[in-house]
Amino acid sequence: MKDSKMIRNSSQGSEIGPENSNLRETPEYEFVCPMHEQIVQNSPGRCPICNMTLIKREKSAKFDATSSRFSKARSIDGASDTFAVSNKREYVCPMHPQIRQDHPGDCPICGMEFVPDNDAHG
Repeated sequence: MKDSKMIRNSSQGSEIGPENSNLRETPEYEFVCPMHEQIVQNSPGRCPICNMTLIKREKSAKFDATSSRFSKARSIDGASDTFAVSNKREYVCPMHPQIRQDHPGDCPICGMEFVPDNDAHG
């Protein structure tokens, strides 16, 4: 009896395996350079132009090249984040004013600490 169960289990495994491999969904996320919107990949990495780390975003997200902010984005942990927030204080790199975010941090280009943007609405 043990042999028949083993054969049955291995038989079921081989039947299930190929079916599962055909049920792959397209990735929900893509990775984009915050400085070069034309650089989009399906896996993490670095921008070949500026060597910045690519940012994970939903595939449906649109990038606003004039403000270097995403109109819709999600963080890696799945929590909803919006970078183009008009009601909150914005922080900006003193050396790279195109790099903005809605929380303090360091510039990914030069490493300088972000400062509050006095020109931002909010």
